Amino acid sequence: MLAKPKPKPKPNPNQVTATSDDVVLMSLDRATFTSLLGSLQAILNREAAKRHKEAEKARKPVVLMKDLEQRTILGVGTFGRVKLVRHNSP
Repeated sequence: MLAKPKPKPKPNPNQVTATSDDVVLMSLDRATFTSLLGSLQAILNREAAKRHKEAEKARKPVVLMKDLEQRTILGVGTFGRVKLVRHNSP
């Protein structure tokens, strides 16, 4: 009876291959990691909150009237004037 050839192992996405002799492998068990850095979930929550805050800040830029240079009045209507302005960059 002929033996079936072994299937080629699929690459592990968590596998790293060193291409230099200068590599030092360091590892922590879960208990040490948690005692040094806190729980992984807490780290992820902090990072998510930080990124959310940065995204909110980027989405809502603060523009003050003193930072705007009036160019011209585009039109006047019942509700006021429409002005063309330019933001003075810092």
